[in-house]
Amino acid sequence: MKPKNPKTVGGFTLIEMIIVIAIIGILAGLVLRETFVFQSSARDTRRIGDLKNTQNFLELYFNACGHYPGITDTNSPCSGGAVTSWEGSAGSLASELMSANVISGSSVLPNDPLTSQNYTYAVSSNGLSYMLGAQLENQNNVLSNNAVSPQGVTFNPSMSQCTNPATKNFYCITSQ
Repeated sequence: MKPKNPKTVGGFTLIEMIIVIAIIGILAGLVLRETFVFQSSARDTRRIGDLKNTQNFLELYFNACGHYPGITDTNSPCSGGAVTSWEGSAGSLASELMSANVISGSSVLPNDPLTSQNYTYAVSSNGLSYMLGAQLENQNNVLSNNAVSPQGVTFNPSMSQCTNPATKNFYCITSQ
């Protein structure tokens, strides 16, 4: 039997280890990047679903009141009044929908998945048309649309993005 040479020990060199760690790092970076893209796409899909649900609430309100929230109509069975915010106390879209018994206290309007963004709502002066909007995270022509503004709708500042063709990542739903 030959004695083993103590200087020849099996293993990896430092260069081989660095190459393997670099490859693992690159692959991990690619996976994390795709995960973040997937998450933002999921949030965009949720935003569109939230607006479609809100659209259903608005149609129920219209059936009960004869107009959309945000105007004062003395002939309407609903309280009416200006809508100045999405959620909150008096003057919010949520409070108007609750006053007409369209939504209850337990089923409030959905909020944007990111707390730094808000959904937007605008109504025409006669209360017969509206526009809902949400800022999407991704520029995606399939999800984005540039809705034509209904006649007579007075938009808040962020709603002007609905009619601007250069804004590809703002999603709008209109009543018409």
